[in-house]
Amino acid sequence: MAYVDIKVLVTSFAKVTQWLAMSKRMLLIVSPFLAIVAVLVWLAIVSIDILTAGRAYVEGESLWSKNQKEAVFHLLRFAETKSESDFRSYRKAIMVPLGFQRARFELEKSVPDYSAVRAGFIEGGTHPDDISGVISLYQRFHRVSYMKSVLDIWRTGDDFLARLDAAAEELHAFHRSGRVDPSGLGLILNRIIQVNEELRPWQNRFSTTLGEATRWIRSTLFLVIVTVAGTLVPIGIFLTHGMVSRVDRAERELKELKLGQEYAVKLAYHASHDQLTNLVNRPEFENRLRLALHTAANQGRQHVVMYLDLDQFKIVNDTCGHAAGDQLLRQVGALLKQQVREGDSLARLGGDEFGVLLESCPMHEAIRIADELQKCIADFRFVSEGRSFTIGASIGVVHIADGMLTLTDVLGAADAACYMAKEKGRNRVQFYRPHDSEVFLRRGEMEWVSRLQRALQEGRFVLHAQEIHSIGDQSPRSNHYELLVRMLDDHDKIVPPMAFIPAAERYNMMPMIDQWVIQDAFAKINSLGSKGATGGTYAINISGTSIGDERFLEFVREQ
Repeated sequence: MAYVDIKVLVTSFAKVTQWLAMSKRMLLIVSPFLAIVAVLVWLAIVSIDILTAGRAYVEGESLWSKNQKEAVFHLLRFAETKSESDFRSYRKAIMVPLGFQRARFELEKSVPDYSAVRAGFIEGGTHPDDISGVISLYQRFHRVSYMKSVLDIWRTGDDFLARLDAAAEELHAFHRSGRVDPSGLGLILNRIIQVNEELRPWQNRFSTTLGEATRWIRSTLFLVIVTVAGTLVPIGIFLTHGMVSRVDRAERELKELKLGQEYAVKLAYHASHDQLTNLVNRPEFENRLRLALHTAANQGRQHVVMYLDLDQFKIVNDTCGHAAGDQLLRQVGALLKQQVREGDSLARLGGDEFGVLLESCPMHEAIRIADELQKCIADFRFVSEGRSFTIGASIGVVHIADGMLTLTDVLGAADAACYMAKEKGRNRVQFYRPHDSEVFLRRGEMEWVSRLQRALQEGRFVLHAQEIHSIGDQSPRSNHYELLVRMLDDHDKIVPPMAFIPAAERYNMMPMIDQWVIQDAFAKINSLGSKGATGGTYAINISGTSIGDERFLEFVREQ
């Protein structure tokens, strides 16, 4: 069973949330200006299209005037040469003004035929790419005063074109007839020259008015852009200020949320990890072990638990101090972490004790890992203050089977196996076997530990005074007693000392029992004195552990 690293998961989520928040913040801040830019760009594009169309009108006017003059030139030349090529040149030149005329005629209809409009403009020499802009400019501005004046002058030119073309046809017919009539030819030529002379001031007026219209359009577009920009920029600033305020408020809330998440991560991490080694702590290890027991019972999966106890830790701690001991534990924790598999649980259970949970692990693989753990610790050298220390580890290994269903059973079995590894010489691996007599005795002693702790908490120890009599010839001593400690079970029956004293000595609980005996003995002796009872001599049995404690004498004096 793989476990998700809560710290990494929440940290990654916080980073993604922060990135999204920053992106959203930037988008919100710049969105009004992006809208302004978009509007101004759109206006610029429209303005360019309109100005391009205006330029096309100016070019069209130039083509109209140029080809009209060329038409008159070729027509007069035809009058002299009577050459059909000159007349064809006239027809080619006059088609440009006539093409513009046909395009305008079609645009002025309620439902224009735009293919005919396009054909007329192309015939007039307008570039195909400019035709859409020319049509759009006409439709947008043909009722505006300047453009209306231009169109009115343009319409006036229609009459001149009609008169010029009629004179040209008459001249062409005159030459084809073969007549020799100088006076008749002179009249036709005079009409052509008159049309040309009358048309010239209108051409100038048309050019001037078209220039004014183009400049008006340019000025109007500039004014529109400036007005729109001048209106939108303050609005954008106002909206941005409001958005920045909202974003700042959201960021504060996000920051508070992030701090709360980080605090939750830290709480969750500290609640499940040992602060010294950063390994899983005992409560988290037990939680994972419970889940493993559940999968073993319900899914038939195989798991293995190891209990490791460092053999020479006390020597390092006593020789170099607690700081060196802490450093040793950190280094050993890092060393063990390199040996276990990905997804396995390595925990510091307390003091110099470590636990390993190998999930979905067959026994042969567990044996290999246990040997590697024992070997890597045996080969490890700890150096502190110029001193080198060799340590070892006693390892108890328990295979979780269907019959071992409780957390207490598994941990008790692992601890018992670890103890047997120490008893057999330390720095070795001991596998738990349920019917092993040594392990059974060890587990029995461990059960006594919890009973002794509960007896101390619930006051289930009592003192019995046994009178001492001399069996020799010396004169007897009166009021001489030996105080003996006894324990009461849950039914208030006396438990003999040999049933609990060995376990108390093995698990270093005798100092606590000794202190209770001294406190209770002094309290009872003091009580007898206050009642006027005769004093006496009392002997108390003290364990060797208490006698070797430098603080024990001070404790007795305080009592």
